[in-house]
This record gives sequence, C-alpha cells and structure tokens, in this order.
Amino acid sequence: MDKDLLNQKIQNRYRGLLRVSEPLAQKDEMRSIREAFHYAMDACDGKKTSSGEPCIFHALAIARIVAEEIGLGSTSIISALLYNIVEVTNSTREELEKK
Repeated sequence: MDKDLLNQKIQNRYRGLLRVSEPLAQKDEMRSIREAFHYAMDACDGKKTSSGEPCIFHALAIARIVAEEIGLGSTSIISALLYNIVEVTNSTREELEKK
C-alpha cells in the first residue's frame, strides 16, 4: 500500500476514534488518548498483524469498539490502543506503565 494512502487511512481511523471518544472523556483524558495513539504509532511503525494489516489498524479498531459500542471511558480506550504493543514490539510492560 502506498505510504500516503496508508497514512490517510490511519488518520481517518484516528479521527473517528477521537470523535466517538469525546463524549466519554474529559479534556485531559483526550490528551492522554492522543498520547497513547502516538506512542502506539511509533511502536507499531511498519509492523503488521498475522493477517498482514498494519498493527495500528487493529489497535484503532479495538479502541473504537471499546468507545463506540461498549461506551467505556478513557482508561479502557488507552488500554485498547496499547494492549498489543508488548507483543508486537520490543517495548516492555514497565515502559508502557511509565508513559
């Protein structure tokens, strides 16, 4: 997939997540969601799931389900964005907890 197209798809999914998260999160919590997304983006850079899709697509999809369909708040949205990072990257759980 063309890098520009991939980045556009990621941005569209990210904006969709932010839209559905806004009613569930305070301003400072939205900042934390954005930080978690950027951390996940950096950690997932170039990595793919077993199905071949970019790792970040799966994280965004799970986070959106958590927010939109289940109605959980920012802690759950952040957890959904970061839950698979340790498995697909060299990050440790301790590094995630510090963030």
